[in-house]
Amino acid sequence: MQLDPVPFSRAHTTVAHWLSNPNIVLLDTCRKTVGGERTDQPAILVGVVRKLPQGALTPRDFPVPPSVEVDILQPDGRVERTRVPTDVVETGQLAPRGLTGHRRPCPGGYQITAAAYFYEGIHYNPGTLGVTTTYRNQRCLLSNAHVLCAWVNQVGREIYQPMWSQWRPWSKENMIGRCDAAYEIISYWTYQENEPRNTYDFAWSVVDDSATAESVIEQVNPGGVPVTLGVPTVGQEVEWIGSTTGVLQQAKIASLDAQVTIPVWFGYQFWENCLRLEPMDGSRPVLESGDSGAAILDMWTRELVGLATMSDEQSRSDVIIGTRIPPDDPTSGKFLGTQQLIFPS
Repeated sequence: MQLDPVPFSRAHTTVAHWLSNPNIVLLDTCRKTVGGERTDQPAILVGVVRKLPQGALTPRDFPVPPSVEVDILQPDGRVERTRVPTDVVETGQLAPRGLTGHRRPCPGGYQITAAAYFYEGIHYNPGTLGVTTTYRNQRCLLSNAHVLCAWVNQVGREIYQPMWSQWRPWSKENMIGRCDAAYEIISYWTYQENEPRNTYDFAWSVVDDSATAESVIEQVNPGGVPVTLGVPTVGQEVEWIGSTTGVLQQAKIASLDAQVTIPVWFGYQFWENCLRLEPMDGSRPVLESGDSGAAILDMWTRELVGLATMSDEQSRSDVIIGTRIPPDDPTSGKFLGTQQLIFPS
């Protein structure tokens, strides 16, 4: 399939159809690693659930070629057909990942959950309150859409803090808000149905009452300086804290354009324009189940540049994926993708 020329940073998008293979869960660009050492050679990063030797491949498996031809758009406007090597890395199965005590006002980093209704027969995993800040000229609690909408695109659901509090007789006192808006998450029944893709795993709740949620993340900005919105950049040093790990994690942004596919209980989801984080200075950052929604902050400016969303569910790899923050000003901001913003009916 002939595609339009792309800059090298998006060379991986020319093989996006590889994500239709169940074993391939991540595509991005990188510098190729050989013998455990990072080289200067540009490559297409291919993340697989499990790395298999050639002899163990079945007819259902896709053998990743050692290189692919890509029409690369050079900075001066020239187009060069280039053979780009692949770098296959075992990432494990990527999956969304939940301080679990009762706090009022509740700071960022603490456990929250969307209401689960008995008639649904479903238990929803908890997530993390990212941060409370000004968004769209309102004081809003921000987190992942899959946390505040319980994966089912149902805005208006009650948000409880912490998770166990919704089952107490006085549960209404433990409700800190409702999901007021979210970007619809598109899912498919099969790997082959992978258009259009998701970009923003993002939702918010308007919280006017400062006694409900406070604009601090204790381990990051204990002085209470409000967190403002920033712009993610490659190489940016960032940190976050999730409600399960409860410890400040640090990494750097390796890419703004990762493509990801994940299985969910009702099918599959395909994501693009994702933040890919990688370790720095020999550390190994962690994102556990329940940490999803944690605010990703620039280490030096404390600006919010994303929300943590996914990692290897078995914690065997260093891959951590984040979602961008949609533009604060809907009239002038540049939106990526085609997701619909949904509100309570």
